[in-house]
Amino acid sequence: MILAKENIISLSKELLLPLPFRVVTTLLVCLLSLPFTQHLPNPMGLVGLMFFALILLLIWTTRHHILITPSKNKIWLYVGVLGRKIGKPRYYKELDCIFIKNIKMGQNMNSWSGQAYKRTFHSYIAFLKLSSSETIELIRFEDQKYIFDQFKNIAAILRIPLIDKTIDYHEN
Repeated sequence: MILAKENIISLSKELLLPLPFRVVTTLLVCLLSLPFTQHLPNPMGLVGLMFFALILLLIWTTRHHILITPSKNKIWLYVGVLGRKIGKPRYYKELDCIFIKNIKMGQNMNSWSGQAYKRTFHSYIAFLKLSSSETIELIRFEDQKYIFDQFKNIAAILRIPLIDKTIDYHEN
């Protein structure tokens, strides 16, 4: 999710933990919490279930964020955990540009019956380049139109150019 105001640009990136890990951990936490349901009228059972609920909340809501404050020349790459920001801000002298590249990605999927399916697609990545020639990955997305529309507005707010470095792949 991209939130752009005049003073602050906030980007919500991917979740911290991958989906398979979150699902397996959720199942394990549910199994571990079953003994506490036998003690539910007691405070011990309630405290145990609340502890496991907090663990699940952390697992499913912790994500990477980027906060750009142009008025203070500050970029904050942080991990959002229950509304708290864990990370240190970086200061920059000047922003150079935003550029968008694409990469061709592939995914192999195998079914139980032995059928294999290969999916190829393009992923578009927006980078912020600082005057110190450091680049920061802002976001990845599969929809080219969406990423260009969003970053056209952000580049206008930051008063920097948006450079298109995508290459069109033509498949025969």
